[in-house]
Amino acid sequence: MHFAAALVFLSFSLYAQQPYDLLITGARVVDGAGNPYFYADIAIQNDSIVAMGRLSSQSASLKIDARSPTVTPGFIDIHNHSYPDIYEEPTARGFLS
Repeated sequence: MHFAAALVFLSFSLYAQQPYDLLITGARVVDGAGNPYFYADIAIQNDSIVAMGRLSSQSASLKIDARSPTVTPGFIDIHNHSYPDIYEEPTARGFLS
């Protein structure tokens, strides 16, 4: 039983030590919920935010120093006039860019 628990713990700790795809450090984060902005580091893995907080000591394939810009979550514009429309372009690229 102890060996199995140690194996599970080791696998999680090895996974946690893997570098992120992207690490955005020192970002002024606006979360879109009406809260005041806050400063945080943001870790991206496989196109998803996987961690936020003090992560600047972590490794990543690419690091971006965001001390000046503001980082916001992705926005989808539900009122736009982009073409092709959603039926012709199901990935909604025009709505996301």
